[in-house]
Parts: sequence; C-alpha cells; structure tokens
Amino acid sequence: MMGGYIARAGYDDLLASFLWVHEGRIAREIQRCLEDHRDRVERERDHAEQRGEGAYSDPPLDEDYINVAWDTERELDKELALAQRACEESTKRQQAMREDHGDVDKIRERYTSIEETEE
Repeated sequence: MMGGYIARAGYDDLLASFLWVHEGRIAREIQRCLEDHRDRVERERDHAEQRGEGAYSDPPLDEDYINVAWDTERELDKELALAQRACEESTKRQQAMREDHGDVDKIRERYTSIEETEE
C-alpha cells in the first residue's frame, strides 16, 4: 500500500514532504541557538555577579569597578529574561508543529534504515 502511495507521489507531494522535514530541522536548530545564547548570557551574568561581590580580589575593589559590574549584571539580567522568553516561545512553536504535523524525528526513524540515519 505504501509503495502505491510513493509511486503516485507527484512533485508537489515530494516538495511538501521535503519542506516539512526541513522546517522541523530548522526549528530545532533555532531552538539550539536560542538555548546556547541563553546559557552564555547566564554564564556572563553569573560572572558579573561574582565580580560585583569582589570574588576575584582580596583587597577592596574600587567602588566604580563594583558599580560597573553591578550595572553589567543588571543589563545581563534583562538580556537573560529576553533569551528565556525566546526559548519558551520557540518551544511552544515546536510543540504546535508536532501537534499539527507530528514529530519529524520519529516519523523519519520509522521510514529510514539504520545506515541512512548514521550519515
């Protein structure tokens, strides 16, 4: 039965399938990039917090230096909040795609041999 569907698949069917699979891949790549960005901002914010607390210096730090570190931390907090919201929105959109069209990875696994998935 599946062979019959494949034999009757036209250009539009194949193009739609191809685009659907790649749309899922692009969405996952966007999610990875957003998560990487969020994680980098979080590390930078944590680092600024430590600098503001004087964690890297035994002698007292100049007040201007501490203020710069605190200002940096506050700005990074804002960026982190934006990055977190972007990750959450991306996750919601991917979930909506899965609900509408299924999970590309699971469907691909069903119709692909082990050798092909290792590429």
